[in-house]
Amino acid sequence: MSSLAGQISIVVGNYFLLKPLDGKGVIGSNLNNTKLRTATIYGAGVAGLSAAKMAIAQGFKVNLIDINEHKLNSAKGILNSNNASVMLYQSYNLEEILKSSDLIIGAVHQGSKKASMILTNSDLDLIEKGSVLIDIAIDQGGCFASSKPTTHDHPTYSINGITHYCVTNMPGAVPLTASEALNNATLPYIIKLSDGIEVALKSDKFLYHALNFEKGKLVLEEVLQ
Repeated sequence: MSSLAGQISIVVGNYFLLKPLDGKGVIGSNLNNTKLRTATIYGAGVAGLSAAKMAIAQGFKVNLIDINEHKLNSAKGILNSNNASVMLYQSYNLEEILKSSDLIIGAVHQGSKKASMILTNSDLDLIEKGSVLIDIAIDQGGCFASSKPTTHDHPTYSINGITHYCVTNMPGAVPLTASEALNNATLPYIIKLSDGIEVALKSDKFLYHALNFEKGKLVLEEVLQ
């Protein structure tokens, strides 16, 4: 679902950059050597990397920012594009990046914890009107100070001429694709469980970590906290 949300962020980002929707009037494109538009993505995890790959394919220049150098090095090899720049959160030039960005995507994720705040309200002053902010982390509380949950029926709102898209459960926009992807991902575990729950839990560490209750007791540490 995280990977799917990353892909959706580029689709809706392109859409809300359209001029009739109060966007800049640009789109990610390699058409006739037009200027590459810039997508800045916070978070090099599953969602952020998925967004970066699709953004590059759509013709964006991509800035991928994270606090984890190992993730960034891995992302650099995966993206393998001259149109992708990876940078540590502690070292990048905030003002320069935000001023040049058409699409800004927050894809930070910290497990069961609340998402880290990466943009303040005052940072909006650095962003050009007509730009689009997409907060994939809104399900974990959001990673932009200006974020508030929205719905698929009313997906956006504007602050200082900047479109905010903060839809909770973004994959809900593509339920058939989401269901098929989820079924394909979970089927191998269902097959393992069919051999017996205890056998499956002992043989698969991922299944064991997903165990919430055992013999009537709550055992999942993240939930216990």
